[in-house]
Amino acid sequence: KDYISCKETVFSNGAKIYRQFNCDSSWLVFENKKIKKNIYSLEKELIDLTHRLGYVGWVEYEKSILIADRLWSGSGSPFEYHLFDKETGEKNIDLGQPIYFNEEQINSYFISLDTIQSKIRIYDLDTRKSAFFPFNLSKINSSKELGYFLAFPEELFSGGEIKNNIFKIEYSYRIKGKEDELSEQILIDLNKLNFN
Repeated sequence: KDYISCKETVFSNGAKIYRQFNCDSSWLVFENKKIKKNIYSLEKELIDLTHRLGYVGWVEYEKSILIADRLWSGSGSPFEYHLFDKETGEKNIDLGQPIYFNEEQINSYFISLDTIQSKIRIYDLDTRKSAFFPFNLSKINSSKELGYFLAFPEELFSGGEIKNNIFKIEYSYRIKGKEDELSEQILIDLNKLNFN
């Protein structure tokens, strides 16, 4: 298992995260001065996929660690994201798949669809507060019925950016009776949202 890196990532508060393994499994460890605990593991049958399946990457934020969770191994595999407390190693929230997330940390927003409430959720990774923006899912649902995307509606969104605290993104869709792909732009003024 020489390909499993046990290199530690040390965060600004002294906490660290690293991998360990034995013949039966590999696991991801969160450790600080008070606690040491496993936050994810892969069993023997999947140990060869340690860096390609499950918790595969992490980024530090002010109070949290954002962890990328690859759902299955292979190209095109989507990521879901989980936010862990940087002090305790406890999972705060399952964020799901983003329609927008800036990996270079230019801003701290994680933006996703809430298909249950028909809203776009804007989550601030530094403050751990959410705001919601109404979003009509009818065009997304129509696209799904027509087989325009396989499993994840997030595939329909592209070109997201935040400038002057205005979030802009485009999404593509199809509707019955139209052959061409259609698209619309969404604009959200982040200053006007109520983060709780």
